[in-house]
Amino acid sequence: MVASRTVTERDRSPARTHAFDTGAAWQNLALQGASQGLVVHGMAGFDYDRAREVARVPAEYDVQAMVAVGMPGDPDALPERLRKRETPSARRPVREFAFEGAFPP
Repeated sequence: MVASRTVTERDRSPARTHAFDTGAAWQNLALQGASQGLVVHGMAGFDYDRAREVARVPAEYDVQAMVAVGMPGDPDALPERLRKRETPSARRPVREFAFEGAFPP
């Protein structure tokens, strides 16, 4: 599980960049895992409240995501319908999400 601390340790003031900082840490985990030949997969489709409860996450943390880390398996061992999904997905062109100045209308 990936969680971010929403208040500072020093004076418990709001940690405004907690999600950004945790996202950067998650990216480093994914890059390190990939460099070691691991599959690192972030997930959002889970019960956030249940995860908080099971892991006993303190109130000053936000649960951000789940992460699966493991060795890649043999795609040929998958059923045909899943094997077809074992190709890189297309990426959106940068022009679709990056812009200069204010948000576009």
